[in-house]
Amino acid sequence: MGAPAYMASEQLDGSVVDRRADLFAAGALLFEVVTGRSPFAAASNLSSMHAVLEKDVQAPTHLTRSLPARETRRTCITCR
Repeated sequence: MGAPAYMASEQLDGSVVDRRADLFAAGALLFEVVTGRSPFAAASNLSSMHAVLEKDVQAPTHLTRSLPARETRRTCITCR
């Protein structure tokens, strides 16, 4: 069990979990390293779980204007 903001939706809704859950967590961590904030940051663990299950993530380039949009899109957004 991990922090809800880094857990794949499959972990949260009781579905079968495989190695893609680890990729999701790595992507969430990469997002935080690049932008300085978690993609599913919320006031509580329950709110983080809701964000993972229901919300779209803002593009990192909207949060950190100095990022090169093309490379960021190719690296971070395409992997959804």
